[in-house]
Amino acid sequence: MASSTARRRHRWLPPILAAVTLAHQPSATTTATTIDEALLTDLLTQYETHAPTECTVASSLDSNTTTTFTFIYPGLKSESEWNPDVEGFEENLFQAMMSHVDDTNGERSWEIRIGTGGNIYSATAHGMEIASPQKLGYAPWIDEVDQIVSVNKQLNGNPGADPNSNFGNACDAASDPYECNTPYYIHQAGAYTRESPYTDAEPFYSPSLARHCAHNYCMFASWGTQAHIPNPFKSSLMYITKFTNCGDGIIEHTQMIHNFADPLTSESLVVDQDYFNVGWSGVRSSNLPFALEPTNDVLTIGSAADVRDVDYLPLCRWNQDFRGGPAGRAEIKNLDTLGGYTTFVGEGLIVNREYQLTTACRKAGASCNLDVTGCMVESCTDADIADGYVRIPLGVRASSGPNCAFHNQANPHGGYVALKCDFRLTSGFGRTRPYTTGTDPCAPWKDARIGFYNTLTGAMLEVSFVRHWSFSASNFLVYFSTFIKDTGTTSQTEAIDMVNNMFAAGSSNFDIELRSVNMSPVKPWCRKPTGCLTGPSVSDPDCMVSSCTETMIENGYTRIALGVPPEGPDCQFYNTTDPYQGLVSLQCNLRTTTGFGFTDVNEDRPIRFYNTITGKMVEVAYVKHWSLYGDDRRVYFSVFRADDGVDGVNRNLAINEVNEIFANDFTSTIPIEIRSPSETGSDVSPSYDPAPLPAFTYVYGKGEEYDTSGGDVSGWSRRRIGSTVDTRDYTVFTINWLGTAKLRAGETYVNRGFKFSSDLGSVQATASNLNTKIYIDEIALEQWTPRKIDIYQDSSKVVAVAATSAGGDSTTCPALSSPVCSGKSTPQFGLDPFFHVECGSESYLGPNPYHFNPLDYCILVKTNSASASDGHVAVYVNANDGAGYIKVSQGQDDYYATNEVVVDQCYADLAGVKIQAVNSNAWVGTVKVSQDHKMTYSSLPCVDCGGENNAVGSIVVDNDFTDSSAAPTQCLQKTCTLPFRPFCVLVKTRGMAYSDGCMDVLIDSGNGYVPFSVPGAEHQKNDVVVDQCFADLRSVQVFATTTNAWIGDIQVSTDGKLTYNALTCDNCSGT
Repeated sequence: MASSTARRRHRWLPPILAAVTLAHQPSATTTATTIDEALLTDLLTQYETHAPTECTVASSLDSNTTTTFTFIYPGLKSESEWNPDVEGFEENLFQAMMSHVDDTNGERSWEIRIGTGGNIYSATAHGMEIASPQKLGYAPWIDEVDQIVSVNKQLNGNPGADPNSNFGNACDAASDPYECNTPYYIHQAGAYTRESPYTDAEPFYSPSLARHCAHNYCMFASWGTQAHIPNPFKSSLMYITKFTNCGDGIIEHTQMIHNFADPLTSESLVVDQDYFNVGWSGVRSSNLPFALEPTNDVLTIGSAADVRDVDYLPLCRWNQDFRGGPAGRAEIKNLDTLGGYTTFVGEGLIVNREYQLTTACRKAGASCNLDVTGCMVESCTDADIADGYVRIPLGVRASSGPNCAFHNQANPHGGYVALKCDFRLTSGFGRTRPYTTGTDPCAPWKDARIGFYNTLTGAMLEVSFVRHWSFSASNFLVYFSTFIKDTGTTSQTEAIDMVNNMFAAGSSNFDIELRSVNMSPVKPWCRKPTGCLTGPSVSDPDCMVSSCTETMIENGYTRIALGVPPEGPDCQFYNTTDPYQGLVSLQCNLRTTTGFGFTDVNEDRPIRFYNTITGKMVEVAYVKHWSLYGDDRRVYFSVFRADDGVDGVNRNLAINEVNEIFANDFTSTIPIEIRSPSETGSDVSPSYDPAPLPAFTYVYGKGEEYDTSGGDVSGWSRRRIGSTVDTRDYTVFTINWLGTAKLRAGETYVNRGFKFSSDLGSVQATASNLNTKIYIDEIALEQWTPRKIDIYQDSSKVVAVAATSAGGDSTTCPALSSPVCSGKSTPQFGLDPFFHVECGSESYLGPNPYHFNPLDYCILVKTNSASASDGHVAVYVNANDGAGYIKVSQGQDDYYATNEVVVDQCYADLAGVKIQAVNSNAWVGTVKVSQDHKMTYSSLPCVDCGGENNAVGSIVVDNDFTDSSAAPTQCLQKTCTLPFRPFCVLVKTRGMAYSDGCMDVLIDSGNGYVPFSVPGAEHQKNDVVVDQCFADLRSVQVFATTTNAWIGDIQVSTDGKLTYNALTCDNCSGT
């Protein structure tokens, strides 16, 4: 769906009787709070099988809990660190912010931001952003968000099911690739920014229909958007969500999907939905890199005693989760085989996984000089090597050194400096594309980062991304990215010098080994030979470098040495403006000497400070500064305890623990070693405890509500998970509703689950309790108990007023006399939802949410280019708006030259086109229609033409018969009709006495019998019961519903409603 150049705002009004027509009004307003609250409350609660919320109102929450909300955009949040290319869009996306503060446990505090689609696009907890940084430039807050997605599988890129062709025929993928391959995904968030010029200025976010916040909850409704534009398909879906603060860090998340298509008139193939994400979500990999799920309802998180025993999921690349594939426990699984929840965990967790990475291989006997791509494979086994495959050997040649240079790329990975270095010992290898960020494609956490290990010096270079192990058979280059942000020439030079120094050529060739960084020691920064400025609070940044080789040390560089001075560590709280992930920050005397300058380390790989005397260790989450001032010995770092404030238990425990571990009872300095977490657990600190690690958990249940597990909801449900860390810093997580899932016109699906923020140690108890409170249901039209909604109008405004309570049947509006039409607050048979849409200075109130969109049916009438095609013709169009056929051609004297466009005009609806000969000067041309914004055109049939009339190509129009052979289709001495929908059914009650009565109409238009009248309704004299056109028509059924007889006519038109004919009845009596 394309957006118009003016920004549109939608407000949903209640279902209103379709027969009522509102007069044009200069402006339209609603009592937003009252109407929004009534609509949302009734939708979310007023149906027969509703189960009350498991969360109490705010007044009964714990006294330490607060809930706040606002509809005013608060500005960018520093923790979010959005992609700077798209962060400017957030203000237009923003609809509301809701937050919870837990005074006793900061791990359970959270803030969510809700977009216009009513979906979460930002969630912060533990002092960090949970959502993706939005690196996809064409999808800012469109894809990597928490949202509902619905799919019509029959139409989703399916060349065999095209309802938009005139007769429901399959489209021709060769001649019509656009319509045959269009994706069909209705997003809650909005549309990808791929249609110029409509999405150039800003993305199209799904329009908000209603919103209301009170007590401890916020509710929203939105109109779902076709995600891929341009698109011939429409959306008939409303998404309704509710977020309730349950206290203890828990958010109750209710998701509702309502298909507002008319069940009496809609074609099921066009409007039914049969595959869903409820919801599509995920987390920022760099902040929450681990995912865990319970085994047999027990979540094992590991301990110092048994670090191997952790219920973690391998996080392979997205779409590698097929059953039997590399994902293992993270493969696609049905909910009835899982424990009902998935939790994501921050850095610091130790898992039992071997990290291995090898370079690419040249095939046995292959020549990369002849076939630079076909000669290589990305990996090979030892058996392949034995059969003649050759693995690329990494190393530095004594004759040349690394010779690193900047590698200029259009989209450098992560914004880091990209280099190309002579890191291969031999040439002769072809082009490879590993595009990898780690030593294990299913381990996107920092322990598995790639390290280039210098076997000569022991130096280790951390690599953020490997683009090519080799690219050309004629050189020795490896292409990769560092962890230095690319800010221009200075940073590029810094990266080049660092790597060239780290891998300086020796007297002979030496190997480079691939290692995971958890095998590499972290080393403090080094002081330059010139020394640092010293003095009280003097901080000299120019005297320090981030690393130094042994050769550099021999030439006067000095590496910071860690140790505890005789006076002890004297740990104190470090009050920093940006605490790492909300953890306790400390400053401790842990250096052996003074005299070092400012170091901006930001080392966020978990490490350990090891007391070489006692063997005790401190688990360190983050190092901010190895040194800050020249006159002290302090190191500034964070430990794995959430900061809970000045008098908090965690803050004081952290200070006391570190002071105790490094207490110095000797008269000399105690050396401190830096150690890395071990995969094997052989050197795990006795104090290692993963329980305080930050966690964010999704609770979705075990699928017991679906009919495959004995429940009442059609279909079944599954969990999918996968990583995109190579390119997007995002772990995708989704719950699908699928199988025999079906959401038909008028139907509603509701799913209530939970999300919560906590420490890892609390996850199992909290999630197990919430698993018993999952609620999933399907709601039919007859199950609702709505309240009355009235619309009042005067010359200047329209006001919608709701009855004061659920089920209420009266309204009042003292300022206006009586309502102009009435409706209900929930879906009902025979009622349409009304939308209030504003586009620039214009507004619309009615049942068509596409009112301001580019019109859907575009007619193109054009003279052929062949000589003698020019002539006279008149064209009339019936826009199905009650005005009948209107002349739309405007040529002088109705004459049109060869290749001239006669009509190029779009309409909201279309019944048919008529063409008429004006004189004996024949006109030859084509009449076509487009339903995809003029991307493609199709022919129309002709009901009264000569020659070919099923799918008209060229047609000749003449007032005599002299040019009858000028085209395959002829319209001679008459007006010819080309209907858009060739079968129009009219069922109407007669006007004579006693004709009124009760009857139902069902019509089979190719998809079985579907009701097209209000079931059981009584039809008054002269009432039109059905007036509907179809691309195909099989039969019509009518039957009495009571003894109150009905008398009327059932007719069909095949000429665009010009004339009607009676149908024959195969089981009636009489004639």
